Amino acid sequence: MLSSEQAGDETPKSDGSAADGNSGETSGNKVNPDTRATGPHTTWKTDPDTGEITRHETWTPNEQNPTGWDSTQSTDIEGKSHFNKKTGESVPTPHTQGKGIEGGVRPAKPSEIPASRRGGNDENMHDN
Repeated sequence: MLSSEQAGDETPKSDGSAADGNSGETSGNKVNPDTRATGPHTTWKTDPDTGEITRHETWTPNEQNPTGWDSTQSTDIEGKSHFNKKTGESVPTPHTQGKGIEGGVRPAKPSEIPASRRGGNDENMHDN
């Protein structure tokens, strides 16, 4: 989930910062698409003190969008919970948000959480 190669694009991954060649700096918890990308890709935000990924977002090309990209889903590793409109429940982090997700948010799957944040053995990781 975290590499642009897995998303079908060999474009370099980005940490969402302008210094990395991205379209702009991160603001709050937002990340931006990588302006160098030529296809679907994922960008992320890191904690400046630890270097750990705190959020990542997956993008697909869209010529109709002024930015050229649509966000297909994002995963918050840290931060506030979000409200699922369908279940009426608060979903704590880590959680994944997206237009195709019923109620708008769900708990993150293990594959959507960076390995360094899972603390387990990746060989036994399965998404349900």
